[in-house]
Amino acid sequence: MNTDTWNAALISHRPALVQVIVIACVAFTIALICGIAIFYVIYRLVQAEERQQLVWLYNNVRIPFLGDDVNDQDSEEDSLDESTCLLPENEKELEKFIHSVIRSKRRKHMENRSLKKEQILLTEAKIGNSMDSIFSEDL
Repeated sequence: MNTDTWNAALISHRPALVQVIVIACVAFTIALICGIAIFYVIYRLVQAEERQQLVWLYNNVRIPFLGDDVNDQDSEEDSLDESTCLLPENEKELEKFIHSVIRSKRRKHMENRSLKKEQILLTEAKIGNSMDSIFSEDL
């Protein structure tokens, strides 16, 4: 007896078994697709939460600059709990991020400082020019 005829005879005698297998495969495929979709949604939510936390961290990092007075110290530094502990695999990424935040904050601070100096020089120059024009009118 040929294997093809054996398979045909086996399937033709058990159509309910074939239907059960087909339904089970379809249900498994649908469950797998739904599971992948749910995993992707959760993955995107976690990424969005991490981005939100990094933005919050970036906005709240206080960097003492040279020449600046640092009188206020946060009491949050003293109160450490389990949520502040880092996993070893995340420490490197967080370290890179913090260093980039420090660099960008220092750069912004230096730019603001130079802009303030330029504004002061411009106002002094305007005052000097107006004083010169006042004294030249008196002569």
